[in-house]
Amino acid sequence: MNKAGFLVALKAECGSLTKTRVRIGECIRLEDGSLMAFSGVGPEAAERAARRLLAEGAGFLVSWGCAAALDSALMPGALVLASHVIEYNGSVRPTDDELRNRLAGKLSASRLNIHQAALVESRQIVATPQAKAGLLQRYGALAVDMESGAVARCAARNQVPFLAVRAIADTAAMTVPASVLAASGENGNIHLPLLLRHVLLKPAEIAALIRLGRHFSAAARTLRAVRIYMNA
Repeated sequence: MNKAGFLVALKAECGSLTKTRVRIGECIRLEDGSLMAFSGVGPEAAERAARRLLAEGAGFLVSWGCAAALDSALMPGALVLASHVIEYNGSVRPTDDELRNRLAGKLSASRLNIHQAALVESRQIVATPQAKAGLLQRYGALAVDMESGAVARCAARNQVPFLAVRAIADTAAMTVPASVLAASGENGNIHLPLLLRHVLLKPAEIAALIRLGRHFSAAARTLRAVRIYMNA
C-alpha cells in the first residue's frame, strides 16, 4: 500500500504525528513507514516540502494541521476533511474520493465533529472576522489555510492522490491577537521574547492569547485522534 506523505507547517503541529524533534525543512520517516515533512508556513515552503516528500517515496500527499474557520458553526477542534481546495485564484483542486471516504469511514466510530467541505487557500494569515466573512461569502468554503493549495497543485502535477486534513484552531468570530502576528516568524514559530514585549505593551491581549491556546489544544487533540484512526 502506498505510504502517506504528511506535510506539516508548524512545529507545534508535528507533535500530532511524532515525538521526534524535527527541524524546519526536514523530512523524516514515521514508525509506520509514512513520511512527514516540516515545511514552515506558506505556499512556497509547502511546495518545497511536497516535492521532497514525493522524492523520498510518498505515494500520496496529506496537507495536515490546523485551519481557521470561516463558518460560525465550526468550533475549535472540529475536523475538516476537505472535499476540494479552492486556490487563491479561484481554481478548484479535488481531493481523492477513495482516500477521503476510507478515512471518513474509519472516523465514523469517533466522536469527532467532521465536515467534508471546501477549504480555501490564502497567501496570508486571515486574522479578523471581517476577512473570514469575506472569504466565506466569496468562496463558500468552511475553512482556510495557507498550505493546502500548494500541496494540491504539487499532487496534481505529479499525478498522485491528495488529502487535506485540517482541525479548526481559531473560530470565524475570533481575531488573531496582534501580538501573535507581530511575533510570528517566517517558519510560523512564535518568537517568545517578541511576543512578551508586545503583551507588555498590550496586556489586554492576554485573555485572547489564553483563548487561542485553548483552541489550538483542541485542534491538536483532534489531529492526534485522527492519526490513531488512520493507523487502525
